[in-house]
Amino acid sequence: MDLIPALSGRHLDADAAKQLLVLQHEKIRVLLDKARGVAERALGGKKRAAARLPDAISRIRRTVEVHLQFEERALAVILEEDAVPSSRAQHAAWFLRDHERQREALTRLHGQAMAKSELPGLAAALAVLSAGLSNDMDEEERTLSIAPAVRATPTAPMAAVADPVETKTA
Repeated sequence: MDLIPALSGRHLDADAAKQLLVLQHEKIRVLLDKARGVAERALGGKKRAAARLPDAISRIRRTVEVHLQFEERALAVILEEDAVPSSRAQHAAWFLRDHERQREALTRLHGQAMAKSELPGLAAALAVLSAGLSNDMDEEERTLSIAPAVRATPTAPMAAVADPVETKTA
């Protein structure tokens, strides 16, 4: 299952774009929860989890990048609803700055993971990134007046979480 359904040749209206964004946000939240679980097990001394942490971080980076690309395209449709053109421009600029900050944080964390940084620092950086991305998604939903999905404790298996690049981890 992909984060972005096939949209070729189909017009995406604002309501459909908002629904897709909320769905993607929920999938990303599940992915972040799973990665935090891997980090916690790794910090608890589980060697297999420690070995999987870089892959979990890579998966987050790929998934969030695909989401950001879609969100940037969808924003044009969603922001058309703003009656005031200056408000549209302000919202668009805010989202683009926020996305750049998110990309930088993901790149930093991914670099740490690929450099085999010490586990406690890597796990702490993942926790900070996860909290930040979760807060950002909440803020985006508020800014765009999107009703968030009812959030239960995520229980979806990792296979149900969209991964833009199929990978198998140990």
